Amino acid sequence: MILKLLKKREVSKVNRKLTSKLILLTIFTFLLFFSFTSNTSASTESTAIIRENCALKSIPSANCYTSLSAWETAEQRDLTATDEIAVARIEGTWTNPDTTPVTIDGWTTDATRYIKIYTTTEARHTGKWDNTRYRLESGNFGAKIVNNQQDYTRI
Repeated sequence: MILKLLKKREVSKVNRKLTSKLILLTIFTFLLFFSFTSNTSASTESTAIIRENCALKSIPSANCYTSLSAWETAEQRDLTATDEIAVARIEGTWTNPDTTPVTIDGWTTDATRYIKIYTTTEARHTGKWDNTRYRLESGNFGAKIVNNQQDYTRI
């Protein structure tokens, strides 16, 4: 009888220790989860438009440029300081090519704050030549039309 009582007390002590450890582990996990999720935020996208006719831009409040080079020159900045992704959204139909060579350089970027250049469906080619789509052209044979010197640029 005494042996049974001793065993019950030992089991009870073990259960209390396990319960308290489980509670501590739960609290630790909860705090760890919220310390990582509350401080993470996505960078803000800052979108500018490249369009042959800026009067027709799709985002009224966005800056608009008629060449990719003009966008790069005007929008160049430290994206890590402003926590931004710089987006060049090329849109609309084009009757003339963009003939200004562009050099992408002088920005401050990293893996989460980068440069993104893309065309909307209306400006993107369909796999065959089309004079109404966006295109960069150079009249100088062998000239660089796009010179990307910047890390973390997505085209």
